[in-house]
Amino acid sequence: MKEKVWSMLREAIAVNERSFPWERAVGAGLSMALPIFIGLWLGQLQYGLIAGLGGFTYLYAFRLPYAHLSKRIFFVGASIVLASFLGSISSPYPVAVAIIMGLISAVMLFIFNALKFIGPSSIFFVLIFALTADMPEVGLSGALFRTGLVALGATLSWTIAMSGFLINPHRPEIQTLRRAYRQLMKLTESVGTPHFQHDKYLAMAAFKEVEETLMAGELPWSPSETYTHLLHLTLEGNEYLLYLVNRYTDEKEALPKEAMLFLEKVDQELKHNLKTVTELNIPTLPDQKLTRHFEKMKVALKHPIHDLKPITLERRYTV
Repeated sequence: MKEKVWSMLREAIAVNERSFPWERAVGAGLSMALPIFIGLWLGQLQYGLIAGLGGFTYLYAFRLPYAHLSKRIFFVGASIVLASFLGSISSPYPVAVAIIMGLISAVMLFIFNALKFIGPSSIFFVLIFALTADMPEVGLSGALFRTGLVALGATLSWTIAMSGFLINPHRPEIQTLRRAYRQLMKLTESVGTPHFQHDKYLAMAAFKEVEETLMAGELPWSPSETYTHLLHLTLEGNEYLLYLVNRYTDEKEALPKEAMLFLEKVDQELKHNLKTVTELNIPTLPDQKLTRHFEKMKVALKHPIHDLKPITLERRYTV
């Protein structure tokens, strides 16, 4: 009983080991502040404040593949613009304001839950609607002008959220795959220990996340070289994981350190966006099948894409 209580207390005060999202904080600050500063510079602070409402769009920008993020942010921005327009034209009618506010909350909550969108759900759509509904009454032209200002702010948020695409178009996919390979390293290190079972399920969940991320980031045209390498690395990582689970679940001895060193080099390649030219030396291990899995990882990482077998998301096997 004492151990159970102590375990509950430890879980209650535990802090998850996650990197500080400083990029999102800076992006949100720019999305909110830039329209206001521009309005202040032009001597139209009130217009800048209204345009700043579109900056709430950025709060729905999470670490997703840019192909998926662009569509999601566009949907959020368009919804915020629509909410501001409805608030502006319904402000003279209190009953209509109450009805529309309820509809916005219900519809957005349903969409976010049905499509499993991550983010603050309907709260900011309702907030934008309430703010514009409480502003001075304007005609249709005034409502359209106000809506246009909000649209400018939402467009700025979309641009800031997508700016990373110009630097590293596959960064979200690489980060997700790197987390999966780190978990694979922990699983390799835990062979022969009581932690193997726990790390096994964490590794399975990590590669499932990679699967979903790559599916979301798939483009309708021919995949890029980086995306193809990531696809093959995911496949080989999955096969390596399955082999460890089937072969080493009841193993009592640890794997050679050379296995960990090889996976660490793969992790470093992912850290540098697959652009390093360091040589990956295949370790010589007693288990020849394990060595073969490492050879496949090297092929997936280093070989030109025309030497790799064409695979699709439908044909790949996942845990």
